[in-house]
Amino acid sequence: MTVANLATYPARRSTLQRVIERLAPQVGRLNVILNEYSEVPPWDVPQNVHFILPPSDLKDVGKFFPHVAPNDIVFLVDDDIVYPPDYVARTLQWLRKMPNDRYVVGYHGSIYKPCEDRDILERKVFHFKRKLNFPIVVDQIGTGTLATWGRHMPSFDYMRTSQKFVDVRMARWCLSNNLKPICLPRKEQWLNEIAHDETIYESYTSCIPPAVEAEIRSFALRRKQTGKRFNVWVEDLMHKLGT
Repeated sequence: MTVANLATYPARRSTLQRVIERLAPQVGRLNVILNEYSEVPPWDVPQNVHFILPPSDLKDVGKFFPHVAPNDIVFLVDDDIVYPPDYVARTLQWLRKMPNDRYVVGYHGSIYKPCEDRDILERKVFHFKRKLNFPIVVDQIGTGTLATWGRHMPSFDYMRTSQKFVDVRMARWCLSNNLKPICLPRKEQWLNEIAHDETIYESYTSCIPPAVEAEIRSFALRRKQTGKRFNVWVEDLMHKLGT
């Protein structure tokens, strides 16, 4: 089954229905984790949409809260991204064409490099809104555009303490479990974003705490292929998809 996990909170209520309407027809099950909600919204939604009231405010870690089966293909999605009608189908084509199942794919990738004059890591982002011509091996896939097999998903307990830096914890998981993150090609603004007053980037990611920096260093600069084009079967599939 294709499963999508989405964590949200009341401030995003005005746009949540729009995201649900776009994603629900594309997957077998859409789990919506309602952080800070006291009750399920009285909306008429498709039968495959399942609202979940978590025991506490899980923030973005809520995407890892629902149980998934080993053979599920899991999409992690966000409540501030506009997903096109072919988002799931197109991503499945890429994932199923990988040489084996030990891949994590997505459209928002990051690589880290040492800074020349300071003891910090510089981050290069392949933003999901921007055009990317070829698949790229990256250090980190953003969990708003991520897909992989259910058997390779980290447990909720593993992710529990990574509120507001789930992308980093997921990247650490990938390296520890021999999973290769691939940032996939797309046209300019094939994916887009819904503007909100506050984002995790503005409130947290733009000023990385030392503990998170240390976690980044646990996986950054560890793959020889990072930043390089991923060439396996690429030309044939890109022609088929019209990328």
